[in-house]
Amino acid sequence: MLQRLRLQRDPEEKFINAFLRPPLYSTAFRHGFGTLYTAVYRPRKQEMELRWPDVIWPLSLKDFIEGAREVTLPGVV
Repeated sequence: MLQRLRLQRDPEEKFINAFLRPPLYSTAFRHGFGTLYTAVYRPRKQEMELRWPDVIWPLSLKDFIEGAREVTLPGVV
């Protein structure tokens, strides 16, 4: 990932979405591990996002409101 960041100038969304695909994103929950979510931090904007495949939960760090989400994890029955 570091090499990709240094050598390529991917658009932001393409770079973020790489974290939601193998090998960085794992669905091996039955084997005791898997990726729960990817976090995207934007400190200058005081924002963050929690991401799952097909789900984006935007959050404000300036005006944080506590909440909860229910998501379906791939490969979990």
